[in-house]
Amino acid sequence: AYFSDAGGITPGNNVLVSGVKVGKVSDVALAGDTAKVTFSVDRHVVVGDQSLAAIRTDTILGERSVSVSPAGSGNATTIPLSRTTTPYTLAGALED
Repeated sequence: AYFSDAGGITPGNNVLVSGVKVGKVSDVALAGDTAKVTFSVDRHVVVGDQSLAAIRTDTILGERSVSVSPAGSGNATTIPLSRTTTPYTLAGALED
């Protein structure tokens, strides 16, 4: 999945569907001016071609996860920037 900001995600963070852990983040890399977050999900989870992904904060200490909302048909291998969101950051709040 491609994000405008990696939002503190690191390899090993959980991947969730409906709040249930279904996988792990395996890599975070720069892809041009975006962040490419690579993750795997359990075989029984279908990530369709209209799925959404969001980076969220799970704990008061700032532990992050990727939340996936499966949608569409087939098996998507990439979730584009247009269907991802990142958490509101302190830096973003100060710019507003």
